Amino acid sequence: MGARVALIYAGQAPRPDIRFEPIDGCVMEEFGALDGLTASEIAAARPVGGELALLTRIAGGQSVAVRADYVAKRLEVLLARLDLEGFSALVLLSTGIFRSFSTRTPLIHGQKAVDAWIGALVLGDCRIGLIHPLPQQDSHFADVRFGTMVHSARSIARGRLSQNIAEASQSMADADLIVMHSVGYTEEMAKEAARVSGRPVVTATRIIIGALRASLAEASAEDAPFLPKTDLDGASLVAVLNAVDHALTPRECDVMALVLEGDSNKIIARRLNISHRTVDIHRARGMSKLGAKSVADLMRRAIMLSAHGLPPND
Repeated sequence: MGARVALIYAGQAPRPDIRFEPIDGCVMEEFGALDGLTASEIAAARPVGGELALLTRIAGGQSVAVRADYVAKRLEVLLARLDLEGFSALVLLSTGIFRSFSTRTPLIHGQKAVDAWIGALVLGDCRIGLIHPLPQQDSHFADVRFGTMVHSARSIARGRLSQNIAEASQSMADADLIVMHSVGYTEEMAKEAARVSGRPVVTATRIIIGALRASLAEASAEDAPFLPKTDLDGASLVAVLNAVDHALTPRECDVMALVLEGDSNKIIARRLNISHRTVDIHRARGMSKLGAKSVADLMRRAIMLSAHGLPPND
C-alpha cells in the first residue's frame, strides 16, 4: 500500500493554487487550520498592531491575514486529530508557524524545513534573499529566525514588501539565491523573480515537498537535508562545479546531478539502472574530486559560481 499523506494549510482546504509534481504511490489529503470557520469568524482573528500575522487563503480563493498564534492553536487541535487517523506523514505546508508540535506520526514542519534548508547554505558566504508577503515578516524572519543561524548578517540580503514581485526581485540582485518564503508563491512567480533578478529562485513549497520526498524515500540517513531544484537543474549545477578541472567522469556527472536534485541513492540507482553499491562508489568519488564534505556544500558552491557568471563547460 502506498503512503497516505495529510497536507495541512494555515488557511482553508483545498488549495488548487499550490501545485507540485505528484509523488509516486502517495495519496494526498488536504486539511486547513481554518476549515469550518465562517468569514466573520476568520475576520475576528485578524492581526492588530504589530502582531505576527500569516497571509493565507480561504475557501473561494481570497487572501486573508490572520494572527499567527490563532492559527497555531487551531493547528494543534487539527494535528492531534490527524495523528490518530493512520497517515504515513503529516505535512504542515505553511511558513510563519514557529512553535513545535508533538505527534507520533512523522511531521514535516514547513517553517523548520525551510529554516534547515537555508541554514545549510548560509553557513558559508552564500547570500540568501528572502521574499515575504507581509512587511512585518521581513524583519521577523531575517532578524529573529536567522540571526542566530548565520555567521554573518551579510548572509541574509535585505527583503522588501513583496506584493510586487518584480520590485522585490530587483532588490535581491546582490543575492546568490532567492527564497520565496511563503507557500502562496507559485512556480510562475518564481520564474518571474528569476527573470527580473537574474538569480536562482526557490519556493517554500519546493523545499517543504522536497523534505517530504526525502522522508518517504528514507533519505534522512544521507549526509545532507534535501536540496530542491532551482532554475538550474542538477546537470547544470554539476557542469558549473566541473568546469574548472573537468575531473568527473560522465557517469559521475550523472550521479552527482541527481544527488544535487535531492534524490536518495536508492532512487538514483533505479533512475540510472545501476546498483545501489555503484551509486555509492560514484557518489563518494564525485564528492572527493569536487572537494566537498556534504551535498549542502556542493549546492552552496554551485549557486555561488553560477551567480558570479562562471559558465558550464561545453
